[in-house]
Amino acid sequence: MNSFAKMLGMPISAETTCFIGSFPDGIAVIVNGKEYFLRFTDFPWFEYCNVAELRDVTSDR
Repeated sequence: MNSFAKMLGMPISAETTCFIGSFPDGIAVIVNGKEYFLRFTDFPWFEYCNVAELRDVTSDR
């Protein structure tokens, strides 16, 4: 489990996609138990999403 989610007491299963947070240069997500940082320069479609939309991010795998 990632340390940020653990600090907040959020259960993260190995088969879950979870939005962790938004930062000036990207977003942090957990996909299947692994944390990723998606930079807006690499994933520009996330830059103008609101928080509600980012919470609905899912993985196709």
